[in-house]
Amino acid sequence: PPNNNVVDWGLLEYPHPKEPSCVGYCPIDCKWLEAYQARDCKKEQEDYFNKTDTEAIRGCYRSKVLQTFAKQKMQVEASKFASELQELMKTMQETNSEDAFPWNFMELKSLGTLMKDRDNDLVREISRYIPRDWSEDRDQIVRLMLSTTAKYAEVPVLDGLYGGKACERATDKKN
Repeated sequence: PPNNNVVDWGLLEYPHPKEPSCVGYCPIDCKWLEAYQARDCKKEQEDYFNKTDTEAIRGCYRSKVLQTFAKQKMQVEASKFASELQELMKTMQETNSEDAFPWNFMELKSLGTLMKDRDNDLVREISRYIPRDWSEDRDQIVRLMLSTTAKYAEVPVLDGLYGGKACERATDKKN
């Protein structure tokens, strides 16, 4: 680059004549950047519910799994699934973690026991739809319920230099 002046500071005497353990650098601490909202459930809700066609279902997420049960007139199974889904949503609110929702639908008690009944013609029929429906339900419910913030350490100094302090996460106190 033009006008790039290099300053010649001269050599420092090491070890220091009066302090042999002294290193000629200042400690540099790790610094955090500003936190920002990585995922905003309020915005997701506004976007999703503004796209909903009819006023009757505006403000309400219609589960794909429950719709599949309704098409097949499986009220008992739908009721069991709805209860379990509400419990999962309650757990997610308490923990603020999407881990409350299993990735695999077979890990759900209501769906796992139902899908094991392969002799039932209705179960064989809905087994083509339930995996996809659960995947869509899980993803959409997490989007509509979970807000997260993120905060990154300022690079390149992450561990602190020359005796400086490392960045420590507030959640688990790890560096």
